[in-house]
Amino acid sequence: MKKNLQYQQRIQQKVSKLENQNHGLSVEIPRGLSTIKKKRAFINDLKEELAQQEAQLSDLVSTTKDEQTQQSSLSEKSSTLLPKCQEVVGLLASMWPTFD
Repeated sequence: MKKNLQYQQRIQQKVSKLENQNHGLSVEIPRGLSTIKKKRAFINDLKEELAQQEAQLSDLVSTTKDEQTQQSSLSEKSSTLLPKCQEVVGLLASMWPTFD
């Protein structure tokens, strides 16, 4: 339960960080860009920045999926191990001599 909460907090922090980086998405073209070449260079720079942000987002999604897979795997393992452990404890308790 505690790990699940930590996992959710970690994901929320990553999402918040990306949201904070993307607040400046409405871009105004500076006044000094009068020629078409300058405008194209400016647009290409914006495209590169967007591609970098998309790569970061893709990495975050990939990491999130990996962590979710690990979490579900751990849940499955614990659900199968718990009954076995309880059975072993029961057997040990029945074999242990009582000193009443």
